[in-house]
Amino acid sequence: MGLSILMAKENEKICNVSHAYKIEEKDYKKYIEFCSKDCKKGDIVSCTVLGDMYTHGQGVEIDYDIAFDLYVKACDAKHAEACYMLGTGYHVGRGVSQDFPKVARYYDLACSYGFGEGCYMLGAMYDGGQGVRKSQAKKEEYYQKACDVAYDLGCDYFKNKD
Repeated sequence: MGLSILMAKENEKICNVSHAYKIEEKDYKKYIEFCSKDCKKGDIVSCTVLGDMYTHGQGVEIDYDIAFDLYVKACDAKHAEACYMLGTGYHVGRGVSQDFPKVARYYDLACSYGFGEGCYMLGAMYDGGQGVRKSQAKKEEYYQKACDVAYDLGCDYFKNKD
């Protein structure tokens, strides 16, 4: 469904992840307008999508401060992907200083909300002792949680373990 059709549907939310990657560059400005409107109304998915657009410079200048604020708002409302994105920001130092204990905290939140990549990444942190005490048991616990929510890399660990 093209953005012009979506824009005609006044009563439906149009800012969502599935559409964010399908719109053409010329439509970003209008899309950002809709996402901003939906986010202000409390739609946390819209906040996360808008954060992604500011993180990657899709239709806007890259602005990690704005992205971070949007992710915090969505994570506080228990949106798993937003929590994961906060963890990733702290992991790579994107817009904030690297802070591995915060990485672990946000990956753990993402995992607790069912985001498999957060589980897997936290397991990897336990494997290397990065921001957490190194622990084989914790690594396997989080890889299993990743696998339980169908994140394949978590399952692959157990397939390749022997």
